[in-house]
Amino acid sequence: MGVKLKKLIETISIPLSDIKGTKVAVDGMNMLFQILYNPYQMAQKLPDIFYMDSTQRVITHLYGWLQKVTQFYKANIFPVIVFDGKPDPYKRLTTKDYARDYLAVKKKYENALEKGDSQRAKNFALSKSFMFLNCIHESKQLLEMCGIPVIMAPSEAEAQCVSLQQEGLVEYVVSTDFDVMLYGSPQIIRKITFQSRKKVQGKWVSYQPNIELIESLANLDRLGINLNQLIDLSILVGNDYYPGVKKIGPSKALQSIKYFKTLERIMHKHPHLFSNLSLPKIHRIREMFQSPEVIRKPKITPHPLNLDGLRKLLLVDHKLNAERVEKRLASLEKSHKKMAKNWDFEIEKLVYDKPLKTNKFLQRQLDRAKKKIPDTFTPKVEFTSAINYKTSKTKVQRKPRVQQKIYHKKLILKHKKKV
Repeated sequence: MGVKLKKLIETISIPLSDIKGTKVAVDGMNMLFQILYNPYQMAQKLPDIFYMDSTQRVITHLYGWLQKVTQFYKANIFPVIVFDGKPDPYKRLTTKDYARDYLAVKKKYENALEKGDSQRAKNFALSKSFMFLNCIHESKQLLEMCGIPVIMAPSEAEAQCVSLQQEGLVEYVVSTDFDVMLYGSPQIIRKITFQSRKKVQGKWVSYQPNIELIESLANLDRLGINLNQLIDLSILVGNDYYPGVKKIGPSKALQSIKYFKTLERIMHKHPHLFSNLSLPKIHRIREMFQSPEVIRKPKITPHPLNLDGLRKLLLVDHKLNAERVEKRLASLEKSHKKMAKNWDFEIEKLVYDKPLKTNKFLQRQLDRAKKKIPDTFTPKVEFTSAINYKTSKTKVQRKPRVQQKIYHKKLILKHKKKV
């Protein structure tokens, strides 16, 4: 569901080329919903907004993930897909046993297929209890066969994505949910565009692919609050753990937090607004965002491309169009080979006195680090990302090019104002 912070948070539009050669953690459920509920298909007002196969199962997610993975590979961006684990019992609207419901509906769907009742099978296949869990299961299978690491988070996928980013395993988090900010992500890609052409008035027009980037620290500085106050603000407007206070929107919540500083002071001043919110509940919600349940430093290793497995899933299990599938797989294989040349995933620890086989960007970063460290000792360097790395005695951190550009733009604007 997310938290309603869109009116308060500003995004920066930067070219796609600025994040090439990076690793990104993708909120799998968030992207799956974008694939399933395509705005173009919704606008057509068709009776069936999902593509379905001859067995009445949804296949929109299969073609959608194939396209997304190919686009990531072509852009030289390596994604790590993270799916939600067991829902927190404290979370709103998660009281059902989804696994039990899925198995029950799956049995009814199979019985309808055996009897040849396609309409009844279609109704079961489109039910929420069956469709979403089946899409998640098949998405995990397809992504792993495409060579993408898939992580099942213990609880929230957003929290696991931010944990990967904070540990230096990825540079960015890709999600449209503002919950990612509450977990402490410094840089969030809210919208990513891969296509370089679009149709305008019947003509194809070329344009620069771009992304919408959220700089969390810059936004917090502009709003005049810190991360803990942002969590309190989310409780006022409503988040996944609390529905919010009636008649309080983002602007009013921001004014209240800036004036009273903490949620406890607001409750003390206006107790009639918080009749169903207690102090233990507030501490519990804060703890959900400040200390979430995550897997620490998981191994992120790409899988080899399994074209035979993909053909079995798409052609045998779902009986899709062979010509269309082969065309997609050929494009996937070509983009995977191209990306594999620019990445060396086997090297986790780099030593100065050993030959380094990596791309030019990493080589420049390593050369710069050598100049800052005396020649008398050669420590081991553990690369956690393409940008930040740690040494045993010396820590050198460089800002990404995106941050440097934004910082220089701010300096230029300040200088112009003074003049």
